[in-house]
Amino acid sequence: MRTIREIFEDPPVPTVLGAPLAGDVVPLSEIDDAAFAGKILGDGVAIEPSEGRLVAPCDGIVTGVFHTGHIVNIRSNDGCKILLHIGLDTVHLCGRFFRPVARPGDRVKKGDLLVSFDIGSVRSAGFRLTAPMIICNSADYAAVTPVASGTILAGDSLLDLR
Repeated sequence: MRTIREIFEDPPVPTVLGAPLAGDVVPLSEIDDAAFAGKILGDGVAIEPSEGRLVAPCDGIVTGVFHTGHIVNIRSNDGCKILLHIGLDTVHLCGRFFRPVARPGDRVKKGDLLVSFDIGSVRSAGFRLTAPMIICNSADYAAVTPVASGTILAGDSLLDLR
C-alpha cells in the first residue's frame, strides 16, 4: 500500500545516468556477489574498472561516504538514489588504497571526482574491483535499463531510468 506522501509526490523523472568509472560493463546477474546479483539493494549495473577514479554519474548531492571510502551515495537532482560501490568485499581493506574526495552534503556535477583508488594495490591485496552502481529506489521506476555494453569511458551514458 502506498503512503500519502507517495500518492502526492511527483513520479520520478526519466533520466540517463553516466558511467561512474571507465572500464567494462558487467550485468549485475554476472557478478560474484549474491546481494548485488540478486538485486536486493536495487537494480543497476556494474563496471570492471580500468582506472582508479570514481566520478559522479549525474548532478546531485552526496548523501553518504562510507568511512572506508569504497562506497558513495548520491541523490540526483531529480530524486534518483544511487549507491556506488567500488569492489567486492573491499570493506575488509579498511580504507587502504581509497582516497575519498567527496563528503556528505557536497553538491556535485556529473563527472566530478568522488573517490580515487589504487587499482593495482587493491588487486594485489586479493580483492576484485567489480563496481556495482545500484539504483536504491529502482522500484520507483518502470524500468532501469543499461544503455551501454563493452568498454566505456567515465561519463558515457550507462543507465536509462524510466
